[in-house]
Amino acid sequence: MPHGPHIAELVSAQVERRLAADPEADPQHHCSASAATAAFIRAPPAKYSMRWSGSSDPRFPTEFYDDLEREIFPLLWNDQRAWVAHHFAPVRDGRLDLAYQPVLIHGDLAQYHILYDPATLTLAGILDFGTAGMGDPAVDFAIIISMYGERFLRRVARTYPAISVALDRARFLAGTHELQWALGGVRTLDRSRFVAHIGRARDASPIGTSWVTSTSGPRAPWGAKSEQLSQISWCRS
Repeated sequence: MPHGPHIAELVSAQVERRLAADPEADPQHHCSASAATAAFIRAPPAKYSMRWSGSSDPRFPTEFYDDLEREIFPLLWNDQRAWVAHHFAPVRDGRLDLAYQPVLIHGDLAQYHILYDPATLTLAGILDFGTAGMGDPAVDFAIIISMYGERFLRRVARTYPAISVALDRARFLAGTHELQWALGGVRTLDRSRFVAHIGRARDASPIGTSWVTSTSGPRAPWGAKSEQLSQISWCRS
């Protein structure tokens, strides 16, 4: 089952863009970038390594949550602990099933791994295949939510509608990213991990929320002006 435009070789590129994080960008850039991203996750390069990636470990998230309670909870405020417990609740009580059909994934589609050429409105290259392999497609979708926001993922879904099947898993995994980095920071004494997600997207919807077409479009992410978002909310097919 393919997942993830076929890029036979990474080409040289000059421009690295934070696509969805730039509300000043030409709306056509957002539309072209979302379509190109969808093409990439549909058809992965043949050079992917065949190894498990993402949330394939059956012990996740139980052991991870136990680690958080032991190592991260003492550093959190009460409301933050409550948020973590609430976020993990659907998985821990069985409402959200993390089972999936393994597919080929990239594993880290962050903005610093995507080279985008605004002159041609195309992807110039995808970097870092160190985490590529067989895994949950929701892993790639979760990175998109974390880095660009669910608004951008929704645009990607217009070209790759299969995203909807893994959407709630992606939302859950996206919510664990900062916690994973924080836990890593505590264990390695690397303070940079505590601030790695400053400025990232914050427009993820709650688990269980349906994508229902609305004339007003999704709610604006932090820092974006409504008049700018009205231009990029809906891409022409």
